[in-house]
Amino acid sequence: MRLTCFLCVLYFSWMALAFPQEILLGYVVNVIDGDTVDLQINAALQRIRLAEIDAPEKNQLWGSESREALEKKILDRSVRVVVTDVDRYGRNIGTIFFGKTSINQVMVLEGHAWVYRHYSNDQELIDLEEMARTDKVGLWSRTNPMPPWQWRSQQRSN
Repeated sequence: MRLTCFLCVLYFSWMALAFPQEILLGYVVNVIDGDTVDLQINAALQRIRLAEIDAPEKNQLWGSESREALEKKILDRSVRVVVTDVDRYGRNIGTIFFGKTSINQVMVLEGHAWVYRHYSNDQELIDLEEMARTDKVGLWSRTNPMPPWQWRSQQRSN
C-alpha cells in the first residue's frame, strides 16, 4: 500500500513538473479584440491572448462583433486564466475561465473565432467549430469568412 501511494505521489509530481501551468486570477479591464484582453492582477496589468483560437482582426469582417461578444462575457468580471505559454510579444497565452466555463470554447462555439490549427489539434475545440459552421452562427453566417491568419497575410502583401 505504501509503495502504491509513493508511486502515485511520484507520478503526479512528475506530471506537475512535466506540464507546469500557471494560474492567474484577475479582473478583465479591457478587451482588445476577440482573442486578447487586459487582466488586472493586484496592481499589475497583464495582456492575455486566448490559447488555441484566432478571432477576426479589428478591421476584418466580424472583428467588432467578435470583440463585443468577448466584452459581454468577461469585461469587468473576475476570471481565472490557465497559462500555457508566452508569445513573442510577451503576452501570456492561456484559457480563460469564467466560473467553470471556458471562454475560449464559447467563442468558437458561438462563431466568434476559429480554432487556430497551427497551435491546436484539440478535437473538442475542432468539433465546436464544426458545430458553429453547421449551424451557421456568428461569422459562419457570412459567405466565405476569411480566417484571420489569411487576412493578416493578405494585409502584409498589400
